[in-house]
Amino acid sequence: MDKKVMIGTVTILSVVLVSVVVLVYYYSTLPSVPVTEVPPKILYHTSYVQTGISGINFFVVWGLVQNNLQTNIDSVNVTATFYDAENATIGKNVARTALDIIKPGIKSHFEIYFSLGRFESAPFEYELVLSYVKTDKEPIVGVEIVNQTASFDENEYYVIKGEVENKGVFIAEHVRVFGIYYDSEGNIKTVSPVYVTTLMNPEVKASFELTSEPYKNPASYELLAFARNYETYIRWSPRPEHFVILIVFFVGVVVYLKRRGW
Repeated sequence: MDKKVMIGTVTILSVVLVSVVVLVYYYSTLPSVPVTEVPPKILYHTSYVQTGISGINFFVVWGLVQNNLQTNIDSVNVTATFYDAENATIGKNVARTALDIIKPGIKSHFEIYFSLGRFESAPFEYELVLSYVKTDKEPIVGVEIVNQTASFDENEYYVIKGEVENKGVFIAEHVRVFGIYYDSEGNIKTVSPVYVTTLMNPEVKASFELTSEPYKNPASYELLAFARNYETYIRWSPRPEHFVILIVFFVGVVVYLKRRGW
């Protein structure tokens, strides 16, 4: 190789190497830009008065919480403070979300009950505060929506039919499905709940039907399925073979007792 060519090549490579080292050093000394976390938030809430079984009226606050973090959250509590028309505090109550552990991007609802008791009317206003802790724990696998169909009825309400299935290993109690309806700008306009079943064993399906009434012609919708809680044991369900075993056992006991002269 020509000496001049070799010197030129070495010079170019040296310049490139020095440039790379300088750039690496420069960018390594730049202050790091902190990643701003978007915290979980209360997406939606509404309130209404409900009469209980005992005839006592309750002021109910219903809402949705969404986990905007990149990690799971646990102990998700919503505290409601209630005020009268003079802005005086008349009570406070707290409730956990339906899901004990909420994964990133997932929503869960909450219900806060405030007994009206001696109060003649519902609170004038209320304030909600959300609290939570980050966790590495995973939620229990439970009820999921496995199929659905949707169409508008003659009044332009959205009617949704489908099935939920308990894909976990525990019994699901008090299963409900919520339909969340959005306008064209992605705002929640209304939420409609439907009660599905009291108990749902593992690998069992149940059907549901709900409507967007009173909100007509929603731009989009979302379905959420919840169970109030999951039993950590499987209830015994008698089967024909169980009765056969009991009969054989009973006959065996009778024969044994007769042989003993009893």
